[in-house]
Amino acid sequence: AYYADRVQAWARKMRIPYPLTFRIRTMTTRFGVNSIARHVITFSTIAICYSPEIVDYLIVHELAHCFVRGHQKDFYAIVNKYDPQYKIHSKKLKKGIYV
Repeated sequence: AYYADRVQAWARKMRIPYPLTFRIRTMTTRFGVNSIARHVITFSTIAICYSPEIVDYLIVHELAHCFVRGHQKDFYAIVNKYDPQYKIHSKKLKKGIYV
C-alpha cells in the first residue's frame, strides 16, 4: 500500500498525463521498470527494504521515463528537478545501503 500511495502521489506531483498500474515482483537485475506502452511500473521486491528517500528516488526515476525513455541529459534533468539529491540516492541503491 505504501508504494502504491507514493507512486500515485509522485505521479500527481510530476503531472503524469495518464493513470498508472503498480506492481512488485522478484527481479534480479533491476530495481524498477516502467512499461510505458502498458502504463505499468514494476519494482523489485528488494526495493521495499530501502529508506523512504531512496524509494522516492526510485519512483521518481521510473516516472521520469514517462517523459524520456533513455538515460540522457534530459532524463536526469527531470529526476534532478524532483530529487536534487538523486546522485546520493542512486549510489546508495546500487551499493545496497538501505538507509
